[in-house]
Parts: sequence; structure tokens; C-alpha cells
Amino acid sequence: GLIYKYIRLYNINKNDYDDIYQEAIILMHKTISRFNEKFGKTFTRFYELVLRRRIQYLKSLEPKYDLVEEIFGHGYYDNNNDEEEVLLEQLTDFEREVYQNHFVLNKKIAVIAENNNLESKQIYNAIFRIKEKYKNML
Repeated sequence: GLIYKYIRLYNINKNDYDDIYQEAIILMHKTISRFNEKFGKTFTRFYELVLRRRIQYLKSLEPKYDLVEEIFGHGYYDNNNDEEEVLLEQLTDFEREVYQNHFVLNKKIAVIAENNNLESKQIYNAIFRIKEKYKNML
């Protein structure tokens, strides 16, 4: 009940329900070992605080936009799309890699940067260039 209350409260995508629920159960186990009654809080209140903070943190990691949807339509993505092929031809190898990782695979910018030993700023710049090339293509 409590976990689902916060999943609904924070408008978690239905595809992520199971992941967030599993994260919440793991978090509960960790919270049990950290709980201390001498602070005058009940376990439920302490866990709610920890759970809210974790969900807020996980929500902050989500991309703020979805370029694939923005570019190629709302809710439908076709890998064989001619527009996508034209766009990919205009991108550098690095931009293609960023496009694939961020927009197709939905990887976080920090993860892409870490995997490629780059600064996040370089990934943001590549995303900007990808968007500009697409706009110029129209």
C-alpha cells in the first residue's frame, strides 16, 4: 500500500512500476538496518521520508524530453523511418553514438559521459548539434 501510494503520487510511468517497487523493497531492507528509535520517529514515517527522497532522486535522473518522440511522432517510433536515416547520415560518428545511446536506448547523459570518459557538457553539446541538424533538415 505505502509503496504504491508514492508510485502513484509521483506519476511514475507504468512501465517503471515494477522497477520502482523493487527499488522500494531493497530500500526498505536498508532502512530497517539504519532505523533508530531514539530519534522519536516511527519506522513508517522514517521509511516514507527515505522512500520519497529516493523516488525524487530517480525521477531527477529521467530525461526531461524525448527527442525520438519529438522528432518522429508521438508515441510511435519506426526504426526504418526515412527521416531518421537522412538525419543519421548527417551526424558524425560521435553524434550517432550519442543519438543511439540517449534517444534510442534512453541512457542518461551522465552514464553516456562516464562510459566514454567524457564530460557531461560534451554530451549536452552533441545533443544540441543533433537537434540543430534535424531542424535544418526540415
